[in-house]
Amino acid sequence: MRSELLIEIGVEELPSSYIRPAAEQFLANLSEMLKEVEITFGTSELFYTPRRIAVLIRKIAMYEKKKKRKIFGPPVKTAFDESGKPTKAALGFAESFGKTVKEIGICERKNKKVCCLEFEDKPKSTKDIIKEHLAKVIESISFRRKMRWDESGFEFARPIRWIVVILGKNSLKVKVAGVISSRKSFSPRFQSSARINLGDALSYEKIMEENHIIVSFKKRIKMVEDGIRSLLKSNEILVKNKDLLEEVTNLVEYPTVFRGNFEMEFIALPKDVIIAAMKEHQRYFSVENSEGKLMPFYLGVSNSPGDNLSEITVNNNCVLRARLKDAKFYWTEDLKKPLGDRVQELKGVEWHRGLGSVFDKTKRLVLLSLYLCRTIGRGSEESIKRGALLSKADLVTNMVKDGKEFTKLEGIIGREYAIKSGEKKEVAKVIGDHYLPRNALDKLPSTIEAAIVGISDRIDTLVGNFLAGEEPTGSEDPFGLRRSANGLLRIIWKFKLSFNLHDAISKTIFLYTSQENISIQVDTEKTKKGLINFVFTKLLTFLETKKTRYDIANAILSVYKDDIYVAILRINALSEARKSPDFEKLVIGQRRVANILKGIKNPNLDVKKTLFENKEELQLWQHIRELKEAYYQSLGEHSFVKSIEILLSFRPFIDNFFDNTLVMSDDEKRKNNRVALLLEVKNLFLMFADFSIIVVEKGDRKKV
Repeated sequence: MRSELLIEIGVEELPSSYIRPAAEQFLANLSEMLKEVEITFGTSELFYTPRRIAVLIRKIAMYEKKKKRKIFGPPVKTAFDESGKPTKAALGFAESFGKTVKEIGICERKNKKVCCLEFEDKPKSTKDIIKEHLAKVIESISFRRKMRWDESGFEFARPIRWIVVILGKNSLKVKVAGVISSRKSFSPRFQSSARINLGDALSYEKIMEENHIIVSFKKRIKMVEDGIRSLLKSNEILVKNKDLLEEVTNLVEYPTVFRGNFEMEFIALPKDVIIAAMKEHQRYFSVENSEGKLMPFYLGVSNSPGDNLSEITVNNNCVLRARLKDAKFYWTEDLKKPLGDRVQELKGVEWHRGLGSVFDKTKRLVLLSLYLCRTIGRGSEESIKRGALLSKADLVTNMVKDGKEFTKLEGIIGREYAIKSGEKKEVAKVIGDHYLPRNALDKLPSTIEAAIVGISDRIDTLVGNFLAGEEPTGSEDPFGLRRSANGLLRIIWKFKLSFNLHDAISKTIFLYTSQENISIQVDTEKTKKGLINFVFTKLLTFLETKKTRYDIANAILSVYKDDIYVAILRINALSEARKSPDFEKLVIGQRRVANILKGIKNPNLDVKKTLFENKEELQLWQHIRELKEAYYQSLGEHSFVKSIEILLSFRPFIDNFFDNTLVMSDDEKRKNNRVALLLEVKNLFLMFADFSIIVVEKGDRKKV
């Protein structure tokens, strides 16, 4: 017998960013629990709004699967005599469990034949299992922050106010966080949170819609998109923002789109400022014309059926007008002082406790950016120097310092003020773009100058935090260092920036220790080692997103961690070489070399030609001598395809050597000579990658 299960968790409004992850966790945790107790079920459906998370599970079994268990008894030799008749041991074993001797079976246990009895436990009902486990399933949902609000100490993102649990048409009583579940849900606040009586699980979505609650996220987002399209006129284009669309959809239970406007006087403000004023505080969508110019109106989303849209629109216009007046005031006041004159004010802004001010960071940024510019050999030194100097100056402007919703415009505001202050466009680009990318989906800098200042800024931030002992641990990363490292890698990837990371880190540490107001103990080697490992570990993750095999990337990074871009070139070349028919055999050969050389205590053995016993030893040794210089040259010139071709040429010589040579000879001198030869081979390969850790597929092993 099967039925449907509905569970709804009613809460005070959840933050929009919490809702989807929490709902998905709830469904996953609930499904996992049901599978663990062996309750079968069919499809499931997930619903969520700011005030509720609900799961509908179809065709759920009313009982767990029947479970059989065995109880072991005395050995067969003890339980039965030679003629097969039961002894007192067998009779006592059966009687003690309410069974007859005929029901005794024979089982294998610890390589001995013993008596056993089989029992079939009465299955638990789904109803009882839900009552037993639901509270734990709900509490296991993780959030960035949780609250406690009742004496039970139960934790959740927001207080739980009601719970609905319906199995088929029957309501189950389950106590969670002091709340006893029922079949009663509640309507939206614009309907005074009236009670909604739910009859059965399958009618849930329909009944909620009748009460102006669109529990399906897909339906709500479609209502928003349709509403926006209906209000846009010809030559009007929505400034698309996927994050904002999802956010507003999770701020309402019944979305209605309305159209508001603002005065033309505010259009003179920078486009990004107006968009920020509308988006960050009011969650409005901006509109532009076909030429990309912002238009003096917006589209908002109301949590109501739309009965009083005119009043809602007027009120929202008033709120936006106040925001834009603030922005205009900040803009006017800030323009009274050129951006360059604000750099000295950064001395009063602490960057990191013990590591000085933002002014100190700016000085380091100028020097490190120029160093990388010269090392890489690209970009205008003049634009980089001026751009780095002004890159943080907007932090002390009224717009960023006091504007609240405009703080996310760091760099963008600086770019606008730089242009108004008469700075060159290239310099303004550096100021505006060096923060890019701000997140995993953000665009990258548009110029090489901005890219160089951007990676310098991230290296300085990473070094400073590692010096201060602020390395990310587990899920904790309060200073966004993983984001900084990811941004660094994306910029290097796009612009093909080649530089030695060890040298850049050492240069940055020197700049820190050279400043007067540093008040922390500096451990240079620990910082460098920890940061190098951190960045190259992030590179492994980054390359996985590019469909690079983990073992290929790890083979390179286990031996090479100098230049990020060069490492990427090596990995790409090795990935391509893997397609060669000789590649797998070469890997097997290197694995044999690595295994033989395990535990070798004297790696400084010399190869002596006079000790060669067969031609295969001599040929391998000669091949090394013939190609060593060309191999070194290919590595130095980053001609990694050529490097791998040279390594692949060793395969027949290595194979012939192993086929005809006993490495661990009884003759100590010959054994050491062969070990020395293999060490030369191993070290040659390790200059490129550790081939021995590359995974060989089972099918490929058979071919070798």
